Amino acid sequence: MRIVTLIILVFLLLDSSNIVYAQDDKRKVEIITIPYTSANTETASPEYYSFPSKHEANWILNIHNNLIYNKDNSEAKVVLRLKENPDDTDFIEIVMFGPPSYRLWLGIANEEIGYMRIYENTNAWFVDKSVALSFVQNERLSVNNGQRIVLDRLRIGEFTLSTIEVYGMDKTSTDFSVHGGDIKLDIMSGNPLDNPVLMIPPILGVVTAVTIITLLMMKKRT
Repeated sequence: MRIVTLIILVFLLLDSSNIVYAQDDKRKVEIITIPYTSANTETASPEYYSFPSKHEANWILNIHNNLIYNKDNSEAKVVLRLKENPDDTDFIEIVMFGPPSYRLWLGIANEEIGYMRIYENTNAWFVDKSVALSFVQNERLSVNNGQRIVLDRLRIGEFTLSTIEVYGMDKTSTDFSVHGGDIKLDIMSGNPLDNPVLMIPPILGVVTAVTIITLLMMKKRT
């Protein structure tokens, strides 16, 4: 009975958190749009876009890729590097290839490890779904591709997001990567105590754990 009561309380907390969030003006919610032309720039001369604020911790970034890829270029892609400042060598990298592969790769670069590709797969991003990155507890990075979690709470150290570096062509002789469209990025950040929405993943984890424990106890009794 106590376990059932705990589950109910957790769900009530989850539901009430949305109400508090709607009334909370301490959160940061910002949106930028990247035109398709940025995906046709070269590695040596990328373009940069900045959010109005610096997002130091506890942020969720949604990437909506609406680009129209060049079907004649089998390596058509867009590279997004998340940075604090344009000159930084530390970054989180998201690379999204066009059809037919719809390949997605994720990379990390910092002084301690250099550059490391941490995920790569085909058919790993979807036109009608956003790729969501969350950075919580000042060091843990998770990524959801719209269907599943592809990276779960990887420790990467402290990271501040403010600038987006964008390119898509490796050299001048490469065919254009895209013909049109854009990429929309929306970010929400803040202290989890001020932004209860950021507490939803941990709360869901608690709910799942409690549910599993309940089922195991019921099974033992039977």
